[in-house]
Amino acid sequence: MVESRLSSEEMAAIAEEAYVFSFPMLMGYRACFGAFLVPSLPTYSGPMNELHGDPVTLDHNYNVAALIPAMRSTKPEVLDAIQVT
Repeated sequence: MVESRLSSEEMAAIAEEAYVFSFPMLMGYRACFGAFLVPSLPTYSGPMNELHGDPVTLDHNYNVAALIPAMRSTKPEVLDAIQVT
């Protein structure tokens, strides 16, 4: 068995590549989790693959951050409201 040791620079490069590769997937899952998967969250908008919601005009007044405050929260009362069924 051949044993190879990685230098700290190689480990840092691998970690950076893994982060760059996985970050978009994780953020996509994060959005889906809050919007479609957990009905007890305040950001829940309905089941996947169904049309739901109100029409919104996307202009300069549109505030995406106001729609997903629970996704950025670390408050215990918000986290306690998450009940995965």
